[in-house]
Amino acid sequence: EAHERRRYAHLRASVSSERPAEGAAQAPAANAAPVPVDTPLVKCMCRDSEGSVVTGYARTHCVPRAPPSLRLFLLTVAIVDDLGAVAIIALFYTAQLKLGWLAAGVGALLVMALLNRMKVHSGWAYVPLIVIAWYCILHSGVHATVAGVLAAFTIPLKLEGHGDSLLLRMEHALVPWSAYLVVPVFGFANAGVELGGGALTAPLTLGIALGLALGKPIGIYGAILLAERTGFARRPDGANGQQVMGMAMLCGIGFTMSLFIGALAFPGNAVLIDEAKLGVLCGSLVSALAGFALLRFAPQRG
Repeated sequence: EAHERRRYAHLRASVSSERPAEGAAQAPAANAAPVPVDTPLVKCMCRDSEGSVVTGYARTHCVPRAPPSLRLFLLTVAIVDDLGAVAIIALFYTAQLKLGWLAAGVGALLVMALLNRMKVHSGWAYVPLIVIAWYCILHSGVHATVAGVLAAFTIPLKLEGHGDSLLLRMEHALVPWSAYLVVPVFGFANAGVELGGGALTAPLTLGIALGLALGKPIGIYGAILLAERTGFARRPDGANGQQVMGMAMLCGIGFTMSLFIGALAFPGNAVLIDEAKLGVLCGSLVSALAGFALLRFAPQRG
């Protein structure tokens, strides 16, 4: 009996040592607050060049039922979400800042901006500087995603004589690599989750899922109604209330940046990372199905 008591005490001690303290569990969970900021599928629905299976199906069955103004609003939300996600990564997920590397990266970006001002429209003048800026910012402590976004702002966008620009040509050249290689590899490497151990009902999973499926749609739809009621702005032309709500629900779909921020929020904590992934996937699934149903069966006139 004494031996059993000692064995039971040893097991309790080992379990307690593996379980994080209550305060420690609550603190890192707050790091996942920015996870629902992403809206990737909205961009795919608005861009024929993406060409994925979901894009084609949505374009055939959903998007034609939404007026062009609503599709433009979807694209705007997606762009703002991505910029907001990058800003969050830069501001809140930078551990140590190395000023020398950061100055070198900023210098490369400034040279690119100068080339833009000098009306240099050769991609070969920008690509080496993009690589230099990415490498330096990567080593500065700021996440390298920021370098890609800032570099895009320095590429000439002004249309040339044949109705094209360097930025558009570079974008079109990168779309196949992004759609068929980078995003699938990222999803394959980062979207796997383990469903055991009560992960589906964990507070972090539920919080992220509700943030995507309820928080974002309510916030976006509420902002549109508030702007319309106060006279600050009007809803997208030709869109009725059900279509606007369907668009707001689709904004709750999160994938690449949501998974990415979830991994940054809990470095080395596989359990919390899995819960964040599961929350993203569950919230995105509910948002996709609800948004599709609202748009698919919405009346054509408001």
